[in-house]
Amino acid sequence: MTEETTTQNNEEEMEEKWKPTKVDGSPLGPEEEQVMEGLREVYDPEIGMSIIELGLVRKIILEPDRANIKMMLTTPFCPMAGVIVSSTQEKVEEVTGLPTEVDLLLDRWDPSFMESPYLF
Repeated sequence: MTEETTTQNNEEEMEEKWKPTKVDGSPLGPEEEQVMEGLREVYDPEIGMSIIELGLVRKIILEPDRANIKMMLTTPFCPMAGVIVSSTQEKVEEVTGLPTEVDLLLDRWDPSFMESPYLF
């Protein structure tokens, strides 16, 4: 395997690691992509990066009558958790027009979840 092929494979693996999915693990559809683009405007106030850039959003679930976001925080006891969760909920409701619930996952965040882990 050439160095170029190895680099390309590593980049593809990293890209797959941070990307949110539907609840069944399948790639996002157009509606979920719209939600994701809207969530690029929600920032972690301490780090100054969007929750999408940080890879905090793990699942986007859209149903006809509600939306659910499953996300993690960069630290288990993030002092800005309330702000981040409420901003996420407000943005999804704005984009979808649906009542939204945000569930915090207990997963441990790692910089490799970021869109561009080289930035951290």
